[in-house]
Amino acid sequence: MHPSADRRDWQRWLQGAGLGAQVQLDRGICFDTLDQGMGAAMAGHGVSIGDLALVGRHVRDGRLALPFKQAVATGDGYYLVWPQGSAWEPAVQRLGDFLLEHRPESASVQEPG
Repeated sequence: MHPSADRRDWQRWLQGAGLGAQVQLDRGICFDTLDQGMGAAMAGHGVSIGDLALVGRHVRDGRLALPFKQAVATGDGYYLVWPQGSAWEPAVQRLGDFLLEHRPESASVQEPG
């Protein structure tokens, strides 16, 4: 399953894992988000690619399994932005601090058992 129509996530992983063009990516269901792909995988509809920060809890709890131990750093990130000088700036800054304090540790992903 592909969490994006352009299949970029699988392409990155295959390149990073050194598998390059050994897999045809023109088949499989395409979703709009990583979350939809993970949900379909948890429902038993196949294999999807995911973000370790998002799937770690599901792997630890046994709802998902990692068929490969290979993870590939993409350099992608999430950013919290707001207009400069906004009246909401203090509240958004507190939200940012909260999110940083509670971000998941992707390095701690381990399968049960």
